[in-house]
Amino acid sequence: MARAHLAGVTALLLALAGCAEEPAEPEVLRSGGFSCVAAGDTGTRHCTRIAEDITRRAALDEAGRRRAEELATVVQRTASLLGSCPVVEAKCATPAPRPPNADDVDALTRALTAQGLTTTARIAAADDPAPTGSLLYAVDVEAGACVVGHLTAIPGGGAGHYVAGHLPEGGCLAP
Repeated sequence: MARAHLAGVTALLLALAGCAEEPAEPEVLRSGGFSCVAAGDTGTRHCTRIAEDITRRAALDEAGRRRAEELATVVQRTASLLGSCPVVEAKCATPAPRPPNADDVDALTRALTAQGLTTTARIAAADDPAPTGSLLYAVDVEAGACVVGHLTAIPGGGAGHYVAGHLPEGGCLAP
């Protein structure tokens, strides 16, 4: 009995220490209303950068948060349509997903600006709050709020966004 108990405790300690052999599954990181699905070291690093970005930002009042959440739906829908067929036609086939490029950055900026939204977009660098190489965008919403998001594939794949306040230096996206 003592050996069985000791074996169970040892297995538990090994699992808690991360030494047990288990298949790698995406990890969901949650903190104060923020959650991020992290697959492997790369995913964990991008989730950490997003969490760090959120904690640097100004707090939002309820009106600012509500307005940003309303716009987030419009912004995310616009971003997800990049690279897809402009009109549903029998001859139009949605292309295979591909990494975003500078043309996609320009297209998203134009589309959001045409909707009257102040937008900054770029291909994400290693220190940005998005997966490296994704299309990172930020929309400045009235009341000091921002919608920050990314797309890892065009058309519209691997998308994510969050609502937060302005950065300490002002604006929604650091240069």
